[in-house]
Amino acid sequence: MRRLIKIYDTTLRDGTQGEGVSFSMEDKVRLATRLDALGIHYIEGGWPGSNPKDLRFFRRMQDVTFKHAKLAAFSMTRRAGSPADSDANMQALLDAGAPVATIVGKSWDFHVMEAIGTTLTENLAMIDETMLAFCATHSILISTSLDGPRDLHNRNRPRPGGDSYEKTIRGINLARDRLGRDQVAALMTTTQSSLARARDIVDEYVAQGFSEIFLRPLSPYGFALKTKSYAAYGVQQWLEFYKEGVEYIIELNKRGISFRECYASIVLKKMFTSDDPGYVDLMSPAGIGIGAIVYNYDGSVYASDESRMLAEMGDSKFRIGDVGINTYEEIFASAKLLDPIEESFAYSVPMCNDCAFEPYCGADPVFHYGRYGDFVGRKAESEFCRRNMGIFRHLIARMEEDASVKRLFLRWANG
Repeated sequence: MRRLIKIYDTTLRDGTQGEGVSFSMEDKVRLATRLDALGIHYIEGGWPGSNPKDLRFFRRMQDVTFKHAKLAAFSMTRRAGSPADSDANMQALLDAGAPVATIVGKSWDFHVMEAIGTTLTENLAMIDETMLAFCATHSILISTSLDGPRDLHNRNRPRPGGDSYEKTIRGINLARDRLGRDQVAALMTTTQSSLARARDIVDEYVAQGFSEIFLRPLSPYGFALKTKSYAAYGVQQWLEFYKEGVEYIIELNKRGISFRECYASIVLKKMFTSDDPGYVDLMSPAGIGIGAIVYNYDGSVYASDESRMLAEMGDSKFRIGDVGINTYEEIFASAKLLDPIEESFAYSVPMCNDCAFEPYCGADPVFHYGRYGDFVGRKAESEFCRRNMGIFRHLIARMEEDASVKRLFLRWANG
């Protein structure tokens, strides 16, 4: 069965955050029409609730007709204590008149209580029937956490009443009912309890009607570092979990169940096509400050979300400025941003420049700093390197061993 991949382009918002980039109104209009001519499905035009310039752009675009694309307006969920129908950000989305709206919401309790300063109950209430109705009207996609079957999810994400799984599935089904099955996605986190449950986790995603899963390890920052859960298992244990999951997914496909693993699909796309999937961890130089910049609630600017997570734990190494104090030039010319980017060209790094997998890999200075205290890390010991090399070798070996697996992987690469 052929899969339709839809492209969501963020050039007109994320793309304007690069050093020396400043688009006029007509620049943005011309770029939008060019992106439409390329066949892009969704073009994110900006955040109308953040500044008048973006709102004027959306009003200007009401006079422009696309052949292919739909224009999307970016925003966040309603503010705590503010009903959706009277919230300023929600009203700005309506005033923008865009056919699609993209709304970001917090799902991690640490973010909810420490970053936006509200309660878990209030945060959950921000995505209710009113919000779902708004999402349905404006074609908004929703993603949530699903770590596996009931017992595993409840263990990983405990809450009073022990019903985290039930609430998650109820929310997924409610969102699908209001928005459509293909408008709801899920993401899992691998804990020590997950390692022996690869098949169970995949089965849960299949049972819930998902067509893919991203098997991902814990990272050495944020809540995983604070709770010491990052150190609960090693690279080899995780690789065995990952390989078991991929093998089971291959088995499902041979049985006629179309399902894929997302990280393998990203790697295979880099191996077999000229298209770069733009996955930040597999970019060289690193995608921090290039693929995205994070503005925190207090005005702090970080090179990536992982950089912000480090800061939440007391290490501001990648805090590159403050929107209320620093100029644009000071933020993007900051040595805190330029130094790690300069050191993240994988081809110039010892042991990377003669690695056969270098074209498929990338650089992750935040990971290596969080783990080893420097941007490059010790490659012979790097979990990042060992994990990726283990994945690359396994994918290549499976294609060499089984022609049907090669055909399946090529479909994932070109999907």
